[in-house]
Amino acid sequence: MTQYSKTNHYNSVRDGILNGIKQISEPVKSTLTPKGSNILYKDSVGRFIATNDGVTITEQIQPENEIENTIVQIIKQAALQTNAIAGDGTSTSVMLSETLLLEGLKLIEDGYNPIRLSNDIQSCANDILKNIELLKKNIDTEEQLHYVASVSSSNNKEITDNVVKAILSAGDDGIVMMDTSNTNDTEVISESGYRLDDGMFSSAFVNVKGKGIAQYNDVKVLVTDKRIYYPQEALAIMNAIVKAGLNEVVVIARDFIGQAPNVFITNHVNNKIKVLLVKESTATDKNIDTLEDIATYLGTQVVSDKKGQLTFDVKIEDFGTADVIISDGQKTIIKAQENEKSIDRINELKELLKEDKDNELLKKRLSRMTSGTTIVKVGGGTPIEVREKMFKYEDAVNATRSAKKDGYVVGGGLTLYKAFAMLDTSMYNKDIVSLFEKVCTTPLKQIAINCDLRYKTLLSKVGEGLGYNANTEQYSDLEQDGIIEPYIVATTSFNSAVSVARTILSSKFIITNYVK
Repeated sequence: MTQYSKTNHYNSVRDGILNGIKQISEPVKSTLTPKGSNILYKDSVGRFIATNDGVTITEQIQPENEIENTIVQIIKQAALQTNAIAGDGTSTSVMLSETLLLEGLKLIEDGYNPIRLSNDIQSCANDILKNIELLKKNIDTEEQLHYVASVSSSNNKEITDNVVKAILSAGDDGIVMMDTSNTNDTEVISESGYRLDDGMFSSAFVNVKGKGIAQYNDVKVLVTDKRIYYPQEALAIMNAIVKAGLNEVVVIARDFIGQAPNVFITNHVNNKIKVLLVKESTATDKNIDTLEDIATYLGTQVVSDKKGQLTFDVKIEDFGTADVIISDGQKTIIKAQENEKSIDRINELKELLKEDKDNELLKKRLSRMTSGTTIVKVGGGTPIEVREKMFKYEDAVNATRSAKKDGYVVGGGLTLYKAFAMLDTSMYNKDIVSLFEKVCTTPLKQIAINCDLRYKTLLSKVGEGLGYNANTEQYSDLEQDGIIEPYIVATTSFNSAVSVARTILSSKFIITNYVK
């Protein structure tokens, strides 16, 4: 008979928790600061890749032990959520989670009630977050944007310059996208106008040789919510163009199915009527907002199948006009004259966003109508080099845009340290104060480790208002040196760590499913 030991079981679970924390935290926190290390991992196709990107490293960690993996997945989800919200801060989130959990487990072993501990942690964390907000400052200059991009890209000047160029080009409402270049060089391309995330329906519509694109100037455009199916529908559209004395047409519809596409393609290839078909894949039966945005931008309205408008007597009055339309296999850019309806539409979207600030669809619709798209085409000598550069570009773009929008705080571990120093410690018992003192000095300790410094020396300098600049290897005023980070990164990474700690520390059992 097997004897059950509650003590042994507890120790096994506790060890699993501690090992899980260590497995995810050790590689991630070793990458912090420009003096941090790279981590080598094997990707899905067997290539070995070196990176110091916190998101990438976090995603790779998958322990075989079920208890360890449970802990890793909880920390991982919170850390990746931090990156999704703030665009950065994954490594900090993991590092702070480790300290909160290790110190919290010690308190529980010493008799601290887990639920009370969870509540006390949240209460103290709320006050620290308020203090961080008091330390926040606004981005006022282009130089400050360079500072944020530089810190996020590990002081890569090329990435820093391109990121700031892309952000300023896109504006507050514009989209900044990453793409790969066919050369070693990276370039920033601004494409003003309305952008659709759908390209030409068929490569048969290419009319610019050697570039794989279709381009039309001063062209009539029909926008419809119909799935164009019958040959008669295609012919009706082209007849309207012929009657108006024109020989070019662009049709933007929900879909092109059945025999209709072949009618368009045949006429296009035979040079009877030059055609470009673009499918708007985001429109649905219940939501044609994006189609209405396009029609408004073009100074017309959606020809709606529900209203019976798309019949065999389509008129030229049903078409809008575009100054330029450029389409390839992935996207379509439309440029048109500004009109009152499009201005009203933009103002309407802005008002809706005031009520629903986190609505990503509204943000995307607004950016399509206002600022177009800026594309950073990342170049490099090898696919692996391009991949790593794209990680840095994405981090730097996200961090810099966050700082531009919500402000910044001083980096180098100083903000969290100062936020704790501002805390009224009389409001909390000594155990919680001690716990958060360790949490809020964790970044400073890791900087000391990664930069081969004595922690006590670093801490004494911080007490004098200085910080350690890993680039210059000197103690100095970090804000003047440009060592700053987005406010939202500092708060979101801290919040995520608190959430992880409360989830794990307040749980009495871990249930895992073993696959045999």
